[in-house]
Amino acid sequence: GMLVHQIARHQSLYPLVMFTSHDARFFPSIRSPEGLEVQFDRILCDVMCSSDGTLRKSPHLWREWSPKQSLELHRDQLAVALRAARLLKVGGQMAYSTCSMSPIEDEAVVAELLRCTRSSLKLVDCRQRLAPLLTREGLRCWKVSHPNGRHLYNSYAEVQHPGRHKLLQASNFPPPMDSALSSELSKCIRVLPHDNDTGGFFIALFEKVASVPPEQEDEEGVARAYDSDRDEDGEELERERQLQRLEEAVATGKSEQERLKATTRRERAKSSGSLARELARYLSLPNAMPQHPVSLRSTFGLDATFPMELLFCRYHLELNSDGEQVRTHEGEANQIILCAGRTADLLTWGTGEHAKRKLKVIAGGLRAFEKDRFEVSERTSQFRFAQEALELIVPYVGQRLVDLEDPADMRRLLGSCRDAPTAVLVSAGRSQLEALSPGGCILLLCAENGKRLPVSALRTHRAVNLFVNDLQMPALRKACGLPA
Repeated sequence: GMLVHQIARHQSLYPLVMFTSHDARFFPSIRSPEGLEVQFDRILCDVMCSSDGTLRKSPHLWREWSPKQSLELHRDQLAVALRAARLLKVGGQMAYSTCSMSPIEDEAVVAELLRCTRSSLKLVDCRQRLAPLLTREGLRCWKVSHPNGRHLYNSYAEVQHPGRHKLLQASNFPPPMDSALSSELSKCIRVLPHDNDTGGFFIALFEKVASVPPEQEDEEGVARAYDSDRDEDGEELERERQLQRLEEAVATGKSEQERLKATTRRERAKSSGSLARELARYLSLPNAMPQHPVSLRSTFGLDATFPMELLFCRYHLELNSDGEQVRTHEGEANQIILCAGRTADLLTWGTGEHAKRKLKVIAGGLRAFEKDRFEVSERTSQFRFAQEALELIVPYVGQRLVDLEDPADMRRLLGSCRDAPTAVLVSAGRSQLEALSPGGCILLLCAENGKRLPVSALRTHRAVNLFVNDLQMPALRKACGLPA
């Protein structure tokens, strides 16, 4: 949610971005219809962690922390890193990071990742890139605590007995000091809180120098990365286990409030496959609503070079009882989304019928057109422009653009009402506006620097209404030299 919110502040990035909701351990492979797998140039694995590096700003963690947390997280952190390594293209780079200072979550994961992928990954020494930030080398030697915190072990040999705790694994321990693997760990980066008056942080930068040999994945003692083309749907298995735990919580809750909370979480997990996310399906506009590309071109005079194949319809999805993604309605979409070329490919390939596991998409692309909800007769298209993508679309638009250069019209339209009767406008473009049939149009307002600002509007029989939301209005007013 926070990532979507932050990117939303920079709308020009939205056509380039696609947000998905997946357990990173089981992120599905994306393949073209011809079977070519998509691999990534850069991957950031900011994995789940105990967050003990944030104790300064989150002192409550002192009461909750225990050595058991790192031991429980270690396997999942490694699974995320292994999956990312498989999805990374040769020559690409992957950053593994935590806000933990525990070597079990940091250097131990890095060492095991290097061991499991053999010579496919190499650590990159990048401490100098962070100067003048003070950093420390990664640890090469550490002790491992028993989950209850009562014993410290120097090596795995010390815990190899019949009664050992199941969380104590060989990968928790450091490699031998005289090994090449141990010397590599010094390339990791530790940011200690007292060095820079910050929180604690750990970073390891990898470069993929060769493909991970699949024949090595099943060798004894080597952790195997998840393969969505071969393995069962790990997310669905996890969802079923989650639902079982929630069913037990509903039945055994100590209070009515606990049972009600568990019931709400259970119903949400049933319908969305996630505890906090809504899913969406993106379908190509020419395929989903083939009549509208023709209507949009004729109504707004869109140039022949305008890429209709980059427009998508967005539909809400839910999960049925079998865990399959199904659309909640079969009617026409109310919004048309614009995506960049490669993002459009990923959406099409990742959610296509050929995909063994479909991407669970939350959001992506920029709203380009919205269905007009007003009943206006004689309109030529059901859709009007959305303000968000207007600057990208304007160069292709040949019709229904009106220049309103007079400051008086600008002040009236950018006021609290955001509309005006056409009869009171004083710009030379008034006659052009009055000649338009009802429907969506673009108004070109005069900015303070003399440039024209495109604004989405709806031409009615006797007036013109702006379609700009409250978040966009202050920036428009400021650009036009008006108080925000």
